Amino acid sequence: MVTKTAFKLTTDKNGVATLNFDLPDSRVNILKSSVLLELEKQLKKIAKNKDIKLLVFRSAKEGNFIAGADINEIKDITKKDEAFSKVKKGQDILNILDDLPFPTLAYINGSCMGGGTELALACDFRVAAESPKTMIALPEVNLGIIPGFGGTQRLPRLVGLMNSLPMILTGKPVNVKKAYRIGLVDGFFPLGYEKTHLKAFIENLLKKETQNKLKRRRAKRPLPERLKFLHGVIFKKVRKNIMQKTKGNFPAPLAALKVVQRSYDLPLDKGLKIELDHFAKLVVGDICKNLIGLYFINEEIKKDSGVTSKVKPKEINRAGVLGAGIMGGGIAWLYSKMDIPVRMKDIAWDGIALGYQQIDKVYKQLLKIRKLTKAEVANKVALVSATTDMTGFKSCDVVSEAVIEDIKIKKAVFKDLEKHISADCIIASNTSSLSITEMAKGLKKPERFVGMHFFNPVNRMPLVEVIPGEKTSPKTVATIVALAKKAKKTPIVVGDCAGFLVNRILLTYINEAFYLLSEVGDVKRIDKVIENFGMPMGPFVLADTVGLDVGYKVAKILEDGYGKRMKVSPLIDEIYNKKKLLGKKSGKGIYSYASKNTEVNEGVLALCKKGKVSGQEIIDRLMLIMVNEAARCLDEKVVKSAEYLDMAMLMGTGFPAHRGGLLKYADHLGINEVISRLEKLSKQHGDKFKPCSYLKKLKKEKRSFYN
Repeated sequence: MVTKTAFKLTTDKNGVATLNFDLPDSRVNILKSSVLLELEKQLKKIAKNKDIKLLVFRSAKEGNFIAGADINEIKDITKKDEAFSKVKKGQDILNILDDLPFPTLAYINGSCMGGGTELALACDFRVAAESPKTMIALPEVNLGIIPGFGGTQRLPRLVGLMNSLPMILTGKPVNVKKAYRIGLVDGFFPLGYEKTHLKAFIENLLKKETQNKLKRRRAKRPLPERLKFLHGVIFKKVRKNIMQKTKGNFPAPLAALKVVQRSYDLPLDKGLKIELDHFAKLVVGDICKNLIGLYFINEEIKKDSGVTSKVKPKEINRAGVLGAGIMGGGIAWLYSKMDIPVRMKDIAWDGIALGYQQIDKVYKQLLKIRKLTKAEVANKVALVSATTDMTGFKSCDVVSEAVIEDIKIKKAVFKDLEKHISADCIIASNTSSLSITEMAKGLKKPERFVGMHFFNPVNRMPLVEVIPGEKTSPKTVATIVALAKKAKKTPIVVGDCAGFLVNRILLTYINEAFYLLSEVGDVKRIDKVIENFGMPMGPFVLADTVGLDVGYKVAKILEDGYGKRMKVSPLIDEIYNKKKLLGKKSGKGIYSYASKNTEVNEGVLALCKKGKVSGQEIIDRLMLIMVNEAARCLDEKVVKSAEYLDMAMLMGTGFPAHRGGLLKYADHLGINEVISRLEKLSKQHGDKFKPCSYLKKLKKEKRSFYN
């Protein structure tokens, strides 16, 4: 039996050796432990070859250089000494590459992530193929760890503090042009021309003069970095930014910053030791395991077609949007960004103007951060057209509806729409809470009707809930799931119930926050406790941002659907129906937005009692009521699994990722503890906290949500 190898070495007559990486039976190259050991043998052999004048490291995988280390192996590390020995071995192997007695060149011809970037950094020079797939990153902080194979050491030494810290601390990738600009790569050329361009680059690189010239180019540093006494100012400012963004809930960026700060002026071997110590501490922690768990859930969702049967999704070449305005404009923007021609329709040109304003607003943001060029924006905006009648809708493959959240109006709109579209055009409603099955009644072809619920703002929120009705066809579902993925969104198929999944769970939290406020009258404290827990904003800031009118209407739909346990807080009723407060859009809600300094609206506080509540009770009342409702959703099979539910809550509400998700948080508490706290709350605040049957079943069977 012939053993498959990952590396193949060839040498030409000029002394240029090429080490080709091609991991057998894998779509991408991964630095598994076994692969690293094979690489070590190759490098030791190469080091002894006195005929080699230059080593080129390259990948045989199309569109991929190296995807990074094996995340499964990282997930399985549970002890610090195990982490220390495994990662130290990786460092030692890359040090062999770094110490080779002749120049080394990494040819980056696709995605270059984590350990792949660290391997490229261990080479003397780097050159890249200019392709959309060629992105270079150190994404380890997104998994709750830091680079462990020298990334925190070699990158700052190569490109300086101000260019390396954003990459190390955020995990965001850089494209080829930026990589060249900051000195991360020494050259680039169009993909497909490597035979000529790479050959010429290598021939020049054999000359000492060329090597020195390339090193001089990347040695340039901005003034703050050239003045050593200013380094402390840089680190202080960066730490402040990290704390503002993470509130200290994610230890990895802080640890990475600390490592760079302590080791920047030290010899490489000492810096690697500091990096290793911090990596070993982080990799065995709960936050790392939670984030890795979420990574695998996300990977599973990416592969999920949304249906169990094998059907081919319909190709979407043209789209329509019914109801322009802010939400409709956001959906139209998304289609145009995907290079899909889109036709907006509204009953009045004022609504269409709002839609265009929303499209313009988002594209201006993308221009500002250099995600798109002016020419690209102009081409995409040209894909949007508008009308106040139904002209142009006959050629649409899908029509997204974003009209007022009123079932009678929506039904009338859909019935009329069917007259103006092709027989196989899909109708996708953006409703946030209304029944898809009910809205499909009266349609001639209910099998092509589906819910496609975007979260606001469309350009930022990654989640799309896909909601089949009773008669929705598998092909329709598969098409909408594929369309959402093409838009770089995360689609999750959920059941057709009041509020679907995310709003059903989230509104219990918002509603309970108002019950709590009515008892204690402390807006800022409740918001602050929940922000410190890790939510992106407190419940009252969220309510004002979404709009108290929107929140109230959805809450009423849920009350109608679920009865007493979802009874709308009288305080919300009072604030919206009697005080006529809408939130941010009207300048006043729970907070007052009349000036730059946002203050609590004293008129709201006048409606509340004064009382005391502990921070833990705030957390328990608002989080465990969601856990209880989430358990009901699982029991009713509203969503495929606890994992999918947690991803939906993470992407739809901003539930803190470091906690692993809502139900992972419950598992960390323990099912027995969750039930005990709910029973206590039930005695104090009523049956809405009474543990549901699914929780009791888990307790009886000694299971958790994830087991």
